[in-house]
Amino acid sequence: MAKEDSQTASSAATERRDVIANFYGPVINSNVLTVGGDVVLSDAQLLSITAQSTGRVLLCSVDLELLELSGITPDQSLGADLRAVLDRELRLLLLALPPEGCIVIPPTYYCESAVCRELLTHHLPSVESGYIRLVTEFVDLDEYFDHKKERYSKARQFAHYRDAYYTPRYTPITSLPFEKTPKHTSIGSRALDIWSGALASDASQIALPLSVTREIRNRSLDTERPAFLWENVAEHVQNINQNPTSLGAQQIRALKSRAYLAAYSLAGIAVPHGSRIITDLVIPAMAPHEYNIRAWQRIFEILGLIDALCGVSPAQLLRVKHRPEVATTIATIRSLFAKKLPADAVIGILQRRRLLRTFARAFGRN
Repeated sequence: MAKEDSQTASSAATERRDVIANFYGPVINSNVLTVGGDVVLSDAQLLSITAQSTGRVLLCSVDLELLELSGITPDQSLGADLRAVLDRELRLLLLALPPEGCIVIPPTYYCESAVCRELLTHHLPSVESGYIRLVTEFVDLDEYFDHKKERYSKARQFAHYRDAYYTPRYTPITSLPFEKTPKHTSIGSRALDIWSGALASDASQIALPLSVTREIRNRSLDTERPAFLWENVAEHVQNINQNPTSLGAQQIRALKSRAYLAAYSLAGIAVPHGSRIITDLVIPAMAPHEYNIRAWQRIFEILGLIDALCGVSPAQLLRVKHRPEVATTIATIRSLFAKKLPADAVIGILQRRRLLRTFARAFGRN
């Protein structure tokens, strides 16, 4: 049954990805990003920055906007099969982490997404052990809430922001640890700069007149520094008599999400790719190969260990991860993926090094 659910989810995600690709067309080929209007960073430079990270990996698959851009109506309407995919992909990322690594989640994801909170509650052992953390410049959630209430006053008219920050209907996980970023680091502000520069360089690829694209960019730069939200940008789109759901506007929205992910990469946080749910069209091209979820899943599929991976409890998963034979094999796989080797080639190398049998046994397979 689990195998059928996996195949169904995979098929559905592939179909959504095809629809999105056809919808966006030749969108945004931003291999060069302009920050602050004058500093140009290539994908190679961004990849180099990401490679210097300390094993911090962004769990971007629970971001509501990325889900919407991937053709999925977010939150409670996610079906059981898609929730199972989210759980499986988190398990793969947890295993892929180096010993000092952790999965990081912006408080925005945590506060605005019931799916995120549900996933973290299920994987409470990883939260309590520090493998999953909030990444923020604030001391705690109370300070974060105060900040959001001040900056999101305009966005309060939207129910999901109101429910997240002004009248929250959830109880935060009190054990959720924080990964601190420097106080001067503002992901939203940096994303706005990246988006602005990329929008200028890619304007000819967007299905809107250049004058319209320029006007949207200029208006957003004037107003969105406190809180760079699509709803606010969409209001600018409407105010110049354009449809926020049009192809051109949605291309601009996709570029905004891509810019946010690029900002996290610039902060030394790796952005995974190859998700069965989130379209790679919004993933920056500098996403590191050692966090290619599709490749990690392929390894477990070849070994026939997918059901075993998803069948162990979150606590058991950590115990398996900590076993020396598993840690050695995972480190080898991660280093080979970093060299861009495909999963089938990695399996061959593991066989020659006689690492597969003990690895499979750790998951209960002889």
